[in-house]
Amino acid sequence: MNILKLLLYFSIFLLTGCPLESEEEKKELKSSITLERIDISASSERTQGTSLLTLVKGNKQSFVAIGYYSDNSSKELTNLNIWRSNNKKVGYFVEPGKLIGNSLGIIAVTAFKDGITSNTVDVEVTNAVITAITVTPSQVSVANGQ
Repeated sequence: MNILKLLLYFSIFLLTGCPLESEEEKKELKSSITLERIDISASSERTQGTSLLTLVKGNKQSFVAIGYYSDNSSKELTNLNIWRSNNKKVGYFVEPGKLIGNSLGIIAVTAFKDGITSNTVDVEVTNAVITAITVTPSQVSVANGQ
């Protein structure tokens, strides 16, 4: 009976005391995971049926970036400083993921991390367009002679 207990304790010690992977193997496995692709899109897209995103000068547009890794995992990268505009005079990022329209024109927006460039989103910065004018009060009464 004592021999069985001794064998049982020894077996438990061997099984729990010997990790399946060493810390070095875990680090090596983690470092072998690489970023393979970045997809970006405008959050709450406002393309209005066209392939081009429009942004009124002075307004901001939020973007989202998702990174896809070699181990089939994905991670949101939006809050990292990875954003690029090909013409900062037309539009630039005021913070990660937030583009502001600065002057009229068309820009290409991308994200770049670990040697990987995302898809491109084209943005047209335009002037504001008046769509309606409302005069209030709608009816005015003026006394005779005034």
